[in-house]
Amino acid sequence: LQTDGIFQNEAEILAYTNSTGGLIQPNAVPGDIKFIDADKNGSIDGAADRVLIGTPFPDFTGGLNLNAEMYGFDFNMFLYAALGQEIYDATRRWDMNGTNYRADWLNRWVGEGTSNEYPRVTYTDDNLNMATVSDFYVHDGSFVRLRNITLGYTLPSKITNYAKINKFRIYVSAENLLTFTKYLGFDPEIGGGVFDNGIDHGIYPQPRTVMTGINITF
Repeated sequence: LQTDGIFQNEAEILAYTNSTGGLIQPNAVPGDIKFIDADKNGSIDGAADRVLIGTPFPDFTGGLNLNAEMYGFDFNMFLYAALGQEIYDATRRWDMNGTNYRADWLNRWVGEGTSNEYPRVTYTDDNLNMATVSDFYVHDGSFVRLRNITLGYTLPSKITNYAKINKFRIYVSAENLLTFTKYLGFDPEIGGGVFDNGIDHGIYPQPRTVMTGINITF
């Protein structure tokens, strides 16, 4: 379903009526999500109100690989980008009200004018805010990730020759060092299978690793 913000007060709920004057969302209270009556039949009644609200497939994917060497230093950087896809955030379990919420839920509705994005938090969800599949759960999944970056230094041969070494190189390398995204979940690069592509079930994020090493060639 599509949403149209949060009911801020009782007057907004009473004004959201069908052609006969009946309430389109009779179970709503201030702080609940307002769902759009897409088929204009005067009620929110399932399949007829559903619309396409996103795709898990990016409009663009690409990478940028940079290499440079100068005065014994070597540098490599690989950037990867996926842009234009949406993610369905399934980490908020509607059937487990007692579980922890993410920090962004601190911006939830707690009174008129406090939020038009996050609904109230309640155990008695008569409006089915959390149990309804809607664009409330769909977010921009675009990201740019610094997949790998390496900086190394090779000692001059006039130094290594004294130690009977052909090459002596030290380096520091990092994987997944930075990710630029608006997605609030753990990781925008979630992947998925045939039936759940683009659905974030709270997968473990790709780790950020930093490594140092020495390459010695005799």
